[in-house]
Amino acid sequence: MDKVIEFIKAEPEAATVFAALLAIVGGFLGSLASGWVQALGGKAQASAAVEAARISAEAQRIASLHTDRRKEIAAFIYEARHAVNTGNRLFSPISPTEVSALQTAVQAAYRALTVKQAELEIIAPVEVVERASDLVGAVEDFLRMVSMRGAASRAFESLTQVRPGDSDHAASHQAYSALDALRTAYGEEDAEQQQRDRRTEAETALREVSSLDSSQALLLLDDARLPALVPLHHQMMGAFSSALRGLVISSRLVLRANDTQQD
Repeated sequence: MDKVIEFIKAEPEAATVFAALLAIVGGFLGSLASGWVQALGGKAQASAAVEAARISAEAQRIASLHTDRRKEIAAFIYEARHAVNTGNRLFSPISPTEVSALQTAVQAAYRALTVKQAELEIIAPVEVVERASDLVGAVEDFLRMVSMRGAASRAFESLTQVRPGDSDHAASHQAYSALDALRTAYGEEDAEQQQRDRRTEAETALREVSSLDSSQALLLLDDARLPALVPLHHQMMGAFSSALRGLVISSRLVLRANDTQQD
């Protein structure tokens, strides 16, 4: 460096050339530094943009999942109610044609429910899936009762819906009492003779009810071996309502339905 300074002192013209050279080199280095700083800034901006896009996409995914879950849960609840309501109609007196149509409708409603259950199992949290399974179990129990005792229930409704003044009113009342006594006898142990006697009495009473045919009378006699249908029906409906309430509560927690927006 000392030799360079001595050369410049000895050759004044060289100082001008050297100064110009320094200016060129300084400008180049300055441009290089500026470009480097800009490059770093551009990279930071790009990273921030990527992160913002990721956050936005995640927010959209969560919002879409929330909407899908809400729709699937609501559709599942609808199908569960529809299956039970359709099955319930098979407990009331209807024509044979209506019975066949309703039985087909019940099967279709149950299939639709199981499809919605499968869709729910894919998209819903575990706690909702478990509550949905409980509800399907309650629906299955109810529909099983409909299948086993729906015909007897329709016969029983025909027996009990006779109004005072109708020709079958007295006979229907007597048959109802005889069936009640038969059910009580079937519930007692070591009462075979009493059971036979009560069944004979019930058979005789049912033959006097002109609104019932022989197949309906036989259904009522055999159904007397089972628990009384009316309280059992209420019990099944209560189990369904309880399972449905459990699913609704769990779903509202998952969907944060009770949250309030704060300013």
